[in-house]
Amino acid sequence: MRFIKNDVLLTSEAIELLGITRARLHSWMTSGKITACKSSGATSLLLRGDLIEKKKELIALRRSSTMGA
Repeated sequence: MRFIKNDVLLTSEAIELLGITRARLHSWMTSGKITACKSSGATSLLLRGDLIEKKKELIALRRSSTMGA
């Protein structure tokens, strides 16, 4: 039970962690950039570790974008 509490996030929690919209998250899931453990309707379960790696990518992209501007 501890694994689920600590390492699995709902869609709404993932959106907050990544700082993106629900539409962007859905797009990433559809394109395979992020994979849900389980999906049911509008709610998906996502692994925290996967989301943290994606957040690191986002931060790096944002930094490179601002440095090039």
